[in-house]
Amino acid sequence: MALVVACAIPLSSVAAPADSTQHAIVAQPRFLNLKASQGSLQGSAQQWRGEALCCTDGSAASRKRGEALCYHAEERADWLVENKGLSQDEARLQVMSEFPDVFAAPEQPQNTTQTQPPAVFWLHIPKCGTSFKFSVRMYPLDDAHSKACPEECGRHIDSHVYLPMNASDATIGNVAAIFREPKQRLASQHAFMRNAEPSWCDKKEYDGGRWGWPSEANCKVALEKLSLGVDHALGSYDGCQTNMILGKQCMSRSYVQHPAKQDVVAVAVRRMKKFRFVGLQSEWFLSMCLFTYLQTGLRQVAEVQLENSRPTGGSVSSTYDDAGIHHDPLDEPLYTEVAARFWHDVERFNISTASCATL
Repeated sequence: MALVVACAIPLSSVAAPADSTQHAIVAQPRFLNLKASQGSLQGSAQQWRGEALCCTDGSAASRKRGEALCYHAEERADWLVENKGLSQDEARLQVMSEFPDVFAAPEQPQNTTQTQPPAVFWLHIPKCGTSFKFSVRMYPLDDAHSKACPEECGRHIDSHVYLPMNASDATIGNVAAIFREPKQRLASQHAFMRNAEPSWCDKKEYDGGRWGWPSEANCKVALEKLSLGVDHALGSYDGCQTNMILGKQCMSRSYVQHPAKQDVVAVAVRRMKKFRFVGLQSEWFLSMCLFTYLQTGLRQVAEVQLENSRPTGGSVSSTYDDAGIHHDPLDEPLYTEVAARFWHDVERFNISTASCATL
């Protein structure tokens, strides 16, 4: 999904470009006396981007509904040249003055002046992208990661380590996590478990036992019910992703009976907003580029970061039929906040399929 840069502009005054049959409606903003100024593109701190999309209503919702009236910045500049007698440089400066936020240099991550990328605490939520390990292994691991839950979760870098409630602010700030739409995550877990043997539930020997089931027996009962459908087998295990943020294991059902689930979610959201990076499993390329940028200041993705190291059931597809799966009162509102932050960061740091190079 390519990033669209939107330029908000009032609807109060609009004028059509020279060729109104081929272009969207162009809004005519207030003009500055550029000829009287000493401004020039060469001396400007802003960077001209002719492909930037300028809309009469810059909200994402209105663009999705097709209600916004949009045009490219270069089209606006051409219209100013043809209709207002400005030179090309003057016209471009005019457009940049109308939309300073769009043409300002993208904000740089805090670590760009460091000689070594910062450490990472990988919050590895089950069925949210084990392949993220290829990205995490490129950087030093936060010291707290191996000490978080060695007996419960395992000691390997790929283990499903939760974020302890007593984690330091520094560790919370080092957290990198991939999240997944809750119904899709549960459907993926169901499909994954259908290939598991009962021994998978033994936490002393196998990964499944370390997902935090209340007991090994609970895990085996879930295996027995898989043929009845997702909700029959796993419907009582709400809040996996919320649990992991709040120092609990995925399948622990720690907050299922909590009388004020909205308060639980609020605490999880506050912690999530302090993480260095949140990505979406459904937006893998953009997520990998954003992570790399936040670690290094470079918009690039290595091919290894795009590999699927553990396709469920041998399938390369990651989308499931989730019809009939119940609403998770913990993870659904959390995911909404995660997605909002992700798309904010994508726009903030100018991450797109066009701006990110594949190595």
